[in-house]
Amino acid sequence: MAEKLIPCKPFAWQKGEERATRTSQSAGTARLIHRFSGGHKRPVLCVAFARGHLITCSADGTAQVFLRSDYSLVRTYSEHSSDIMSCQLMEDADGVTVVDTRDSILTASKDCSVKIWNFVTGETLRTFTHAKPVRSAVCSKDIVVSHSGRSNLYFWSLKDGTLLFQENNLFAMASSLAVNLPMIAFGTFGKMWYLCEVSQGDVEEVIVRKISGHERAVLSVAFDRKGERALTGGEDRQAILYYLADGGSILFRLTGHIEAVLDACFSSTRDDMGMTTSLDKTARIWDLTNGTCTMVLECTDSARAGVLKGGFALIGCADNTTVLYDVSEGGYRKMLLLCRGAQTKGSALHSVPIEVLKTIKQFLI
Repeated sequence: MAEKLIPCKPFAWQKGEERATRTSQSAGTARLIHRFSGGHKRPVLCVAFARGHLITCSADGTAQVFLRSDYSLVRTYSEHSSDIMSCQLMEDADGVTVVDTRDSILTASKDCSVKIWNFVTGETLRTFTHAKPVRSAVCSKDIVVSHSGRSNLYFWSLKDGTLLFQENNLFAMASSLAVNLPMIAFGTFGKMWYLCEVSQGDVEEVIVRKISGHERAVLSVAFDRKGERALTGGEDRQAILYYLADGGSILFRLTGHIEAVLDACFSSTRDDMGMTTSLDKTARIWDLTNGTCTMVLECTDSARAGVLKGGFALIGCADNTTVLYDVSEGGYRKMLLLCRGAQTKGSALHSVPIEVLKTIKQFLI
């Protein structure tokens, strides 16, 4: 019988099935930089950092582009007519060389289409049309892989937009796709997630391997930059870090969320940092070298999706807003130094008197 998952608290031990982990003693709440609100009419389902811009995509069918410098809205993309389910900055697409991907982003929508568009000009560069709503799409090595309907994978040529291959009858997917060709991964409504491998040199065969670890539906899967590890988030309130080279062994169970983990991702700039978002209205930053939670990010509603890059976390929420947090380690160390200087007991925020917090607030803004 599995042990009960215990909510993450300062200094409290968390119990996993195979390993005990704990919240780092330096864990705290990060500094909120900006809250984007009032633009979208429905929940924000995916977000992206993009060359001096921030992009938010919503269930209202629109994508909004903000400047990083002053957070002003510069463009609203309205070419989709239904929920935008996933987005990917094209410069992050590994190995793409056949088209100019500068200032372009890939979005997948329930309107049965995948679009590549320029977030500076608003121009639609390419459209991949499907027969059924699209759950997610990812580009890797000049190929766009999309998931449409309940169990179909499509492989498209980025060069000319033609359909290369279609894989049918896969188990119903519960998560967006994670793609680092030749590997493709997705969570299912069962307790498994699937790791698929496309045959080398030929995109007409997909080898499927089932990997266990969760107790309920797997809602998110992500690969690290090298494709050596996978991070999953589940309905069972935990995230799991896997090592793929030996068939998918579990490195750490990341416990602490008290509701389902909706999204999990690696930092795009640091291999030792990851983030999870949850229905419990928080996102958590994890040290992936030891499996501990180092920071808790508060949201006003369910944290639907997030992206982590260069010391910043961008999180889309169910209340139609998006929040930007500073999660840089240096900024938090500065806070701890100020706390110690005030002669508090320990360095955790929960032990700092309110008078001290008011005093140091000016240094944190």
